[in-house]
Amino acid sequence: MPLNIILQSVQDVASTPQSTLSGIYFGACAIGRERTAHKLLGGEHGEQAGLKWIAGYSKDADWTTSSAVDFVFWDSYLRAVDPDLEALSDHKAVFKAAETVGRLMSGAVDLLGFNVYVRERGAVRGLLA
Repeated sequence: MPLNIILQSVQDVASTPQSTLSGIYFGACAIGRERTAHKLLGGEHGEQAGLKWIAGYSKDADWTTSSAVDFVFWDSYLRAVDPDLEALSDHKAVFKAAETVGRLMSGAVDLLGFNVYVRERGAVRGLLA
């Protein structure tokens, strides 16, 4: 799917009053590239869409290996709690999930080009680079 269609779709969803969209996880091959992150998170487009993070694969991804990465990411993200067992903010949960994937699945991260990109203080950076 062309990047401009993804960008327009994200902006359409984000512009609805009830939208709480803060991030996108791309499970498809070769969409989670740094270029995509900069287009979706950086500059005017990122501000308009309200996105704070994206994750995905920059290379062709074997579905079994990528499924394992997906599972570890979402398991960590959805179970992210602080010491008082309160759910972490989306921002902190994304950082925790990225750290967990990087620690437990470093070989798969390198093999598949998996990364999590965040927008902070106007800059886009990869958490697993």
